[in-house]
Formats: sequence, C-alpha cells, structure tokens
Amino acid sequence: MTRKTQMTLLLFVVPFALVALATPHAFTREERIPPKHVTSTGQSTIPVLVELFTSEGCSSCPPADILLAELAAEQPVPGVEIVPLAFHVDYWDRLGWKDRFSSKRFTQRQRRYSWTLKRYHVYTPQMVVDGSDEFVGSDSNQAYRSIKQAANSARGRIRLDAAISSKNSKRLDLRIQVSSLPSGADAVTKPELLVALAEDGLTSGVERGENAGRVLRHAAVARLLKNVGQVRFPLAEPYEFTARLKLKPEWNLSKLSAIAFVQDRESLRILATSKVKIITE
Repeated sequence: MTRKTQMTLLLFVVPFALVALATPHAFTREERIPPKHVTSTGQSTIPVLVELFTSEGCSSCPPADILLAELAAEQPVPGVEIVPLAFHVDYWDRLGWKDRFSSKRFTQRQRRYSWTLKRYHVYTPQMVVDGSDEFVGSDSNQAYRSIKQAANSARGRIRLDAAISSKNSKRLDLRIQVSSLPSGADAVTKPELLVALAEDGLTSGVERGENAGRVLRHAAVARLLKNVGQVRFPLAEPYEFTARLKLKPEWNLSKLSAIAFVQDRESLRILATSKVKIITE
C-alpha cells in the first residue's frame, strides 16, 4: 500500500470514527439488564423486596406491571432474589373503572412511603425498592440500579414456613423465624413483621376508564397484607412468630406465594425478606 493510499484511507475513516465516538450508544434492554444469574448449588441469594403501586384505571401502569412480571420471571440481577409485590391502590376507582384488586390499606401504605421518602404526593405507577428508594415504576434502568444498590445493604434473615391447615383448608398457617437483624434495628426503631399473600397469573378485561378495551395481565398481586407484630429486643436468636391467614375461595392457591418482611417503622427500610410458594396437594 502506497503512502498516498494510506493517507486517503485515514482521511476517509477518521471522521466516521469520531462520529461513532461522539454518538450516544442506544442501549437495548438486553444490554441494560444482565442475563439471568443461575446460582451454584448451595449458594444463597440476597432477597430484595420490590413493591409496585399500580391501578387498572391508570393508562401509564401496564408497562410497569409488565416490568414487575419480567423482574420476577427473569431474576436479572446476579446473586439477588427479587421479591415482587404489586399493591393496587383505590384512588383511581372513582374515575371510571373499579380495580377489583384495589384496597384502601394499600393506598395508605403508599401514602406512608410518600411522606417518609419526602415525595409528599402519591402517583402511579410507583416502584419502591426495599422501602428506601422510589421512582416511576416503568423505569427499568432505575429499577436495576436500585435493586443492585439495595442488595449491598446489610439485612437480617427470615425463615418462613407456610402450610395449609390440615384441619381447615381455608386457612394458611405461617411459622416465621427472624434473626441477625442489621445494626441500628433496635427497640427505638421498633421494626415490625408483616406478611403478604401474592397471586400470579391474574387477568382483567377492562371495560371503562383509561384502559377501556384492554386485557391487563398481572403478577404478584397483593391479596392480603397483615401486621404480625413488633420485633422485641433484646433479639432472641431466632425470634419466632406464628400467623394464621384466611384464604378466600376466589384465590388460586397454586399461584399463591407467602411473603414475610421486617420493616423499620421510622425509616420504612426493609430489614429482612423471605418468600415461599404455597404447596398444594
């Protein structure tokens, strides 16, 4: 190759290389979120609670519902078990469509987050990760960053056993053991234990409101939320709780999971989380 030819190629290639360097890279979803991490035998994962406040009456919510379902199914953060929980709020119910999964208690929970996290207003869709970080619930980039960051926080352990009562098929018996809560959790902060039941595989044909004519699919829909009690100090190793939850006929037990988590009453930070599928014979 002659020197003249080399100079000609440089004049042709360099400008395009500079343009390529200056042009922002358009990240695909696969590049933003790593592939599913398969842990080796015996390797534990870090559970991170991801709450979504949503409504069937909100046209901005379906993408967030889809994202929560993807996070649950794909488990895209290495070494982390994402524990999803979708709370359907009730303040959209008066605007054309009543969400059959909505609850005033779930709205109250969101309002508590709003005040504590200094948001001072509620909106949908809103995602809250481990009680510490909130953002628009359809933002997959922020979800990944927040979950990854939450996994680096100190947390305790929960052992959760769930079984349908042998005497009453409409009752779920829970046995919960809490141990090794992180430093800072004490009698002053008064951490409390909550349990929830979440159902997967739910669909609704929306007839009115902003989502009229759409079929919406939901994952990890909160069917029940109950405060089991306060963790008292000094903390015994482990601190034990029992709870009995009433099961409703319309719930699909084969799609139901039990979730237990310890939450600081002051900061609302999640201190420990556990999830189990309910086994039916």
